Amino acid sequence: MRDFASRLETLHRYHEVDSPFGSIATHELGWFRREEWLQDASFKRIMGYLMLVAENAHNMLIGAVNPMYPHFSELAAQKEVVASSGAFLSENKLELMPMWSVSHWCASVFDFRDNTCHMFDPMQKKENYEDMQSKIIELLPMKARQLSFRRIKSPKQEDISNCGLFC
Repeated sequence: MRDFASRLETLHRYHEVDSPFGSIATHELGWFRREEWLQDASFKRIMGYLMLVAENAHNMLIGAVNPMYPHFSELAAQKEVVASSGAFLSENKLELMPMWSVSHWCASVFDFRDNTCHMFDPMQKKENYEDMQSKIIELLPMKARQLSFRRIKSPKQEDISNCGLFC
C-alpha cells in the first residue's frame, strides 16, 4: 500500500490516470496521502489497482461496483450505475462494493465461491450493518436472495475521519 501511495505522490498534477470507472485527473488523487482516503477518485483508483492485482498475481477475476453510485438519490439511478459497472459477471469470483452508510464509508465483498456477502463497517455499529444489508437487498434483490450475510468485526476504526482507509 505504501508503494502505491508513494507512486501517487509523484504523479504529475495535470495528467490523468485510468481506472475501470473512467479517467481520473491526478490532482483529484491529492487527498490520498498515507492514511487518508477522503475522495471518490481515490476509491476508483485503488479499486482498479486491487482488480489488477487479483488478476495478475492470483489469476482470479474480481469485479467492482462503481463507488459513485451512492451519490445518486434515486434508487433507479443507483441501480443503473451499479449495472453499468461491469460488476457481477459470471466469471468473477469476488465483487467489491464500497458502500456509503450515514455519511460513512463501509464495504461489502461478495464471494460467489460460497455465496456469502461479507460486510464491513469500520465503526462496527449494528445500525450500519443493518443499513448495508437493506441497501444490498434493495439494489440487488436477485443476488441478495442467493447470499448469506456475514459481518466482519475487525479492525475497528478509532477516529472519525479514516473510514475509507479501513475499507
